[in-house]
Amino acid sequence: MSVDSIVPAQLAMGCAHLGEATSGVSWSKNVAMVRTAVEGGIDAFDTADAYMNGTSERLLGRALRGQPNATIFTKAGYLFRPRSALEARARFLAGPIVRRLGGGAVAAVTKGEDKFVRQDFSPEYLTKAVTSSLRRLGVGRIDLLQLHAPRAVDPDPVLEWARNEVDGGRIARLGVAVEDVAEAMAWVGRRGIDSVQLPFSVFDAATALPIIDRARASGTAVIARGVLGGGRLDRSNDEAARRMTAALDELAAQCGRSRRDLAVGFARSQPGVDVVVVGLRLPHHVTDLVALARRGPLGHDEVAAVRAIVHDQRP
Repeated sequence: MSVDSIVPAQLAMGCAHLGEATSGVSWSKNVAMVRTAVEGGIDAFDTADAYMNGTSERLLGRALRGQPNATIFTKAGYLFRPRSALEARARFLAGPIVRRLGGGAVAAVTKGEDKFVRQDFSPEYLTKAVTSSLRRLGVGRIDLLQLHAPRAVDPDPVLEWARNEVDGGRIARLGVAVEDVAEAMAWVGRRGIDSVQLPFSVFDAATALPIIDRARASGTAVIARGVLGGGRLDRSNDEAARRMTAALDELAAQCGRSRRDLAVGFARSQPGVDVVVVGLRLPHHVTDLVALARRGPLGHDEVAAVRAIVHDQRP
């Protein structure tokens, strides 16, 4: 199948679970995961200050020390209690014990963390958030700062603040990461917004495409996440999702690819999508990500076949 002229979007490692103590992955193994990704050709990493209460940023900064070509996307806007380095390391040691005690103990240990409820996008708070992220990441400038799921936020004070931060050299670009595709409408095309991150997968492509087209027309970069359908690609009780995965499996067998390969390749081949974030939690996920990066783009016929499945199997 032809692959002429298809330029796939960049793959980025999603770090929402980096530093998750109960995953069973130690501090050193988390660092090794990031370095394995770099060695495999992955040089973009998506995180947030609130992920694992700052631990994701701290681990990423440690792992990418001495890697000047690595690009870090982080986010700010949620209020949380930052975890100290000592506390974070202690939790890695306690993680295996907590897992053996069962779900109730996990809930007790993690209660109140990563709730993603209270937000603050005031210039005063964002200034403090950037200062803290720079410290945890161990860098002098954030490559891309994204507003973390802003809702009912007046863009003008934020954009004025961002211009000052860019002029001061603390951030290079400003973007917005939305939870719902419709929320991107208020931001795409605004002067000063360089990128928009939104969910985009074979399961919800039709919803995202108008925003992607609008972003493409305005010169706003698009970062796609959730390309594996939030777990629906691997397991689902939803009948429409089962039909979709069955059709993808049939096509995958014809193409000599995996279902995940087709789903990620579909997002990477979508015009207007610049970066595709694939979230990782365990070491073997990094191996899969590197393999996807080396696999190459889908061919035109493969892209057309996936698009046909997306259209035919829509709920």
